[in-house]
Amino acid sequence: MMLREVHRLPLLLIALFALATGVGCRARGETRRAHEIQSSGECPGLTGQRLGQLSSERIDEASGLVVSRRYGVLWTHNDSGDRARLFAIDQRGRLLATYNLLKASHWDFEDIALLPTAQGDQLLVADIGDNFNFRPAVTIYRIDEPHPPSQPDASAVVRQLAVKETITLSYAEGPRDAEAVFVVPRSKRQPTDRLVIITKRPDGFEVYSGPLQSGTLKRIAKVSDRQIARISGADLSADRRLIVLRNPSAAFLYRWAENLPLERVFASRPCRLTLLREPQGEAIAFGPQSQTIYSLSEGYNQPLYRYTLGQPTAAQRGLSNGAPLRRKTSALHRSKTSRQKTSN
Repeated sequence: MMLREVHRLPLLLIALFALATGVGCRARGETRRAHEIQSSGECPGLTGQRLGQLSSERIDEASGLVVSRRYGVLWTHNDSGDRARLFAIDQRGRLLATYNLLKASHWDFEDIALLPTAQGDQLLVADIGDNFNFRPAVTIYRIDEPHPPSQPDASAVVRQLAVKETITLSYAEGPRDAEAVFVVPRSKRQPTDRLVIITKRPDGFEVYSGPLQSGTLKRIAKVSDRQIARISGADLSADRRLIVLRNPSAAFLYRWAENLPLERVFASRPCRLTLLREPQGEAIAFGPQSQTIYSLSEGYNQPLYRYTLGQPTAAQRGLSNGAPLRRKTSALHRSKTSRQKTSN
């Protein structure tokens, strides 16, 4: 049916058309396309700086990244093909320590997250990669954050690190490939720590969440948008106000307003932040302060970048870096605009 003929239909048929195409409503737990939602507030500017580069040949496929809030170091790990181990690096990319994880296997480590607790911070290593969507379950390793040395370790000694808990998870809709994870710590409104996994898809992403314990994760949101696809990393800022996702070419910043359910955050339109060029950028993490973001790429001797979020300027508004994604007009909206022009 031609769109210009829609205005001739009775109002009831127009309503049915909207329901059938998904315009104006979605099933509970699903989201509209990100570019169809108005952005709240302005996007920040972004300034990138190269801090140094990875100095150890042990780190050749850095896939996950998290910044310690206690020791100022960065934790990373390799992608599939490596053993179960973590690396502590300093702000210049120099290797400080290597830790083998005891009683842990390494199928496909893809991301790492930080969980603050009353007893001290913990690291959550996400063995969640599944390129062929066939793993019946994936694994999260919970580890007490160790105190790494403050200077590069010339002895190349490998330390041993015990796994505090092994968490086994499945997805309600079956196997999923995923490379991004963050955790929402417990609070007065949320009595348990909640894990969030972002799936990797060519046409957008899904958001799965559940208590940080073995079990089945439920899908709470789905974004169908090729502009925000192939997500390989994610993090939640320390103040819980910002969520960052990334793919190989850009980062996407979501604001999380107080008292807003997490599933509704991904119904908002994110700010697109253009990152400095990386050969295969996968890892991203907030610094201890919400104004800083770090990124890292797979490969030997890759640069470590730090970005600073700033206030938007007149020159940045409307540009791809530090600006919302462009909004696409829906078919129903175009029909309505056409009728208005005709009547005038």
